[in-house]
Amino acid sequence: MLFLRRGLRIIGLESKYVNEIKDFYIQHMNGKEMNFYKAMDESVEDNTLILIVEPKEGKIKLGDAKVMLLVKNPVSNCLANIINLNISHLIDKVLIGPTCMLMRIAGEEKAVKDELIKAFHGRERSLEEAINEGRKEDTILFLTRKPLSYSVKNKDMIKPPILIPSPSSQVYKRLSKEGLLFITRSMKDRTWLEYRINIYDSKGKYNEHYRRLNFVLAQLDIGMVIEENWTRDHALMLFSVAAYQVRLISAYPPHVLKKIVMGLEYSDDGQRWVDMDIYYRNKKISWVDIEKDRKKQSRKDEGMKNRKTMLERLSDEAKKTLFNLEKDL
Repeated sequence: MLFLRRGLRIIGLESKYVNEIKDFYIQHMNGKEMNFYKAMDESVEDNTLILIVEPKEGKIKLGDAKVMLLVKNPVSNCLANIINLNISHLIDKVLIGPTCMLMRIAGEEKAVKDELIKAFHGRERSLEEAINEGRKEDTILFLTRKPLSYSVKNKDMIKPPILIPSPSSQVYKRLSKEGLLFITRSMKDRTWLEYRINIYDSKGKYNEHYRRLNFVLAQLDIGMVIEENWTRDHALMLFSVAAYQVRLISAYPPHVLKKIVMGLEYSDDGQRWVDMDIYYRNKKISWVDIEKDRKKQSRKDEGMKNRKTMLERLSDEAKKTLFNLEKDL
C-alpha cells in the first residue's frame, strides 16, 4: 500500500523577461501554463510548479506570479536547464519554495491530523497561506483518502493542509517509518480489517486469476497481501474443493472488496470466469448483502456492473495490462 509520496516542488523565478521565460519552459520542457489548483490536479511525484514574477523586494507570494507553469520534471532539471541552455542572463533571482507531500489516511480525519500536528509541530494553513508563509526548509503536508498511485485532485484533499517547519527529507524519512502507526491510531479500535479471498477455477487457471487479483489490488491500492497458500473450500456440505487463498489487510469495509472481487469474476460479455469468495471474520460475504437498500439485479448483471466500475477506476495503461492478463481466459 502506497500511503506517502512527494508532491509538487515550488520555485519562483524573478525576471523582467516574463514571456521569454514562459516560452522557454513551454518549448524546451513541455511546460503548461495553469493555476495552482489545476497544477495540483495534474501533477504527480517530482513535478515542479514554476512561478514567474517580476523583480520585487521581499518574499514572493502566490498572488505575485505573472505566470504559473507546471513542468513534469524534477526541480533539479528545471534549474539545470537555466545554465545548460544559456538563459541565466534572463533571470535575476531563483527562490525555492516549500515542498508538497501527500499522505493517504484511513480512519478518523481529525484524529490523524491532530497526531501529525503534534508530532511535527505543524499548523493548519489554507493553501495560499501555506505557500506564502512556507520557506524552502518547510513541507506542506496534504492528507487524502484517495490512492496515491495517480494524480490526486484538489477536491479530494482534506483541507486545510499542514505546514510543517521541517525539510521534506526529514518529514519523508520519519513518515516512511511511522506513517502506518499514525494511520492505525486513527482507525476504529486501532485495527485494520483482515480478509481472506479464496480463488476457485474449474479450468485450473489459478495463476492467471491470482495475477489479475494482485494486479487490481495493487493498482487500486486497496489493501496489502500478508499471506497466500492453498486451502480447502467447503463449497457444499460434506464436499470440499482446492482453492488458492489470499489474505490481506485493508482499511476498506467488506462491501468495497466484494464489489472488486465480483468485477474480476466476470468478463465484459457476462461470462463467469472464476469463483472468488471473500471472508471477513470467518463469515463469507454474499453479493446479496451489499447495498441491501438497493433493488438487486441478477448476480451476472451485478458482476458485470461491478466490472465496469472497476475498469473505470483504472488508468488506460493499467486497463491494457489487465486485458493482456485476461486474453487466455
